[in-house]
Parts: sequence; structure tokens; C-alpha cells
Amino acid sequence: MKRFLIILLVAVIAFGGIITYAVTQKPSVPAESGEISGTEAAENTENAESTESTESETLFDYNALYRTHEPEETVMTVNGEDISWDEYFQNLSQCMQEAEYYGMTDLSAAVSEGEDTTWDEYIRLNAEEYVKNMYAVTGYCSKNGIELTDEIRQSIDETLAAYTASVCGEGATEEDLAKYLKEQKYVTLDTFKKLVDAQYLVQNILTLAYGENCEKITDEQAVSYLEENGYINANHILLLTMDMTTREELDEAKQQEKEAQAKELSEQLKAAEGDSEKLVALFEELKEQYDEDSGKATNPHGYTFKDGVMVKEFEEAAKALDEYEISDPVKSTYGYHVIMRLPLDPDALIAGSSSATGRMMCASKEISDRIQEEFDNSEVRYSEGFRDFKISDIV
Repeated sequence: MKRFLIILLVAVIAFGGIITYAVTQKPSVPAESGEISGTEAAENTENAESTESTESETLFDYNALYRTHEPEETVMTVNGEDISWDEYFQNLSQCMQEAEYYGMTDLSAAVSEGEDTTWDEYIRLNAEEYVKNMYAVTGYCSKNGIELTDEIRQSIDETLAAYTASVCGEGATEEDLAKYLKEQKYVTLDTFKKLVDAQYLVQNILTLAYGENCEKITDEQAVSYLEENGYINANHILLLTMDMTTREELDEAKQQEKEAQAKELSEQLKAAEGDSEKLVALFEELKEQYDEDSGKATNPHGYTFKDGVMVKEFEEAAKALDEYEISDPVKSTYGYHVIMRLPLDPDALIAGSSSATGRMMCASKEISDRIQEEFDNSEVRYSEGFRDFKISDIV
């Protein structure tokens, strides 16, 4: 149940899709995934009777909780910046929903057996961390001059316009949206826009900070990251001894034929060792002609991987090689591999990823560490009456 404090992914840093984080905060019974569908929320809140039915299935009266304070009342400050009740409530209600999803039925009960922390305390602690998460990101960006581009802002405007039309009808105005948000989502338009901006900032932070392909990360930085995390780079020519459709092994004669062919290829390539340029050219020529790896189309120049990603025999053989060294034929469950170890390439796709390169992963790690530092150094001060308030006293 422990949550990551900084919500960052390699390729996309996710708050979920627009609306999912910022405007699905009016609680309903969580879906199996633990999140609320933005589409379902929009449909449900159009119908007051449906909304009331959904709310009756929850443990809390969120409407009553929201109305205990004025939206603009300051709950806390994070590094001197005021956090309103309106904004804090979005995080608090999200944490309350999650607690319900995890089976919480009594706010005064311990979160788990043998612990002193109650659900009431746990929810409030998580709500504080949610707020700190967002301000760690926005604070880091502010200090480093990272801003949303005009193109991203145009995308935000278009998405908000589409959302307004979907929940308020065609031709609806910003005033209509503000009314809808306040009545159906318990959030003011200003806070809504603030959360949406933060979401887009999070989603685009890698490219905003490091460039479209994270080109501001140097080759040396990316290679160092890959080395420190146990990655190696290798290409191979695979001669299958298995029918990949039926998953049955070929007959013995065909397997012997594949083994002999693999030995011939290995010897031919070993003869070119010592001239890396010539070796790579020959390897690519033979790979194009003989390789039966189904992943050749998406990984024509080999695989960048670490332990546990490739078949064991391939991994062990590749690690034992020096750069630009050719292996003897290596037998795995798939067939015979002739392997060439290669230098690490910052822009090669990481095996198992559809889009992440070593350069991108290095950038993600670097910015994650910096934002974590921002989070750890955050100073939170509560306004009088909020530090020790209990949810159970209100709902």
C-alpha cells in the first residue's frame, strides 16, 4: 500500500489523463483499478439522481466535508506558498477514496495489525504528501525556468474546451464550467486550472527540461547511467531449433543442420575480429541473411538489456564477451545464437520498452532525484486548526 512519493515514469510522468486527476475528485465507488474513469464521472454527474445514488454507497459525506470551510481558506503553506482548502480537499478526498478501495471501514482503526497509525492519520499524511508532490515538481520547474510552451498551452485550451462541451453542452461558457465544477466536483475553476497546468507540466517535464529526445543529457552521462545499472549491449544471429508457431522442437537432423550453420557463421565472423568497422558490417550482412529472431524488425542492431530480460544463456554469453568479440554458438531453448558484444549506445531502445532509450532513462533518473530532493526539503506549515484535525470529527 505504500505509495511512491514522486510520481514519475520513464516516458510519461503520469497523473493519469487530463480530468482523471484534476476533475474526477467527486468520490464514487472505486473501480477495480482503484481509479475513477473520467468518462464515467462526466456521465454520472450529469444526472443528479445517479450522483446521489453513487454517493450513498461511500462511507463519507464528501459534500458536507467540502462545505466545512470556505474554498479560499488557507490550510497550509508549502515553502511559503498558500494551499487553499479547495486545493487541499482534492488531495484529501482522493486519499479517502483510496482508503475505501483498500478496505477501510473505520477511520479510528489501525491501518494494519500491529501498527499504531489509524486510517484517519494515514489519509491526512498521504494528502499532505500529495500536495508536497505537486509543489516539488512545480517548485523545481520554477527554480530552473521550466515552463509550459505555447504549443502545450494551446493543447490545454483545446482539451478544456472539449471537456466543457462534454459536461455542460455545446456552446457552454467558462462560467458554465465554473458552476459545474463547484456543484459537481467540489472544486473552483481556478484550482481546476491550476491542477490541469500541473498535470501537463508533469507529463511533459522530461522534454521541457532535456529536449525532445533528452539530448541535453550527454553521451557520457547516459553511458555512465547504463553501466551503473548493469546494462550491456549485444547483437545476435539466431538460428531457430523450434517451430515458433507450434512451440515444438525441430527434428534432430534439422537441429544439427542449424548447429553446423551457426558454427560456420561464428568462424566467419571471428575471422573479422580486430577491425570493428569491418566486423559490424559483416555481422549486419549475415544477420540480414540468416537471422530468424522475430524481434529483428524492431531491434535490428541488437538489444540493450540487464539481467533477467533476455534468456539466461544469451545473457551469460554476452556478459562474458569483450566489445566487438564474437561468441561460439550458444544454445538456448530457442536455438543457436551467434553473439557480438557492442559498446553501450545512449540512443538504443532499452529491451522491453517501446520507446525509452538510455538517454531518456538517465534524464528520468536525474530529474526524479532532483524533485525528490525538492520534496524532502519542503517546509510545510499548517494554519491553526488544521494540523491535528480529524476527518472523523467532521464526517
